[in-house]
Amino acid sequence: MYEKSTYRWYKHWDFTLLDMVCMELAFWLAVLVKAGGSLSWGSMIYGRISVALIALNVFVVFFNESYKGILKRGHQAEL
Repeated sequence: MYEKSTYRWYKHWDFTLLDMVCMELAFWLAVLVKAGGSLSWGSMIYGRISVALIALNVFVVFFNESYKGILKRGHQAEL
């Protein structure tokens, strides 16, 4: 029983990783569009926001259990 409760939060690590990659790509694409196609690497604010997004994603997945039953849900529930 204790093994199941500790196993639950990292059972769907692949979904978590895919969500993180897609979120980071969308963020950096938005930064590129905002900057007009060139990044100003002098400002580290975007890097800090990127790290914060990853931390928030891990926090939400760990405490919210949003992937519970993800393989059993239908397309309409996911939409």
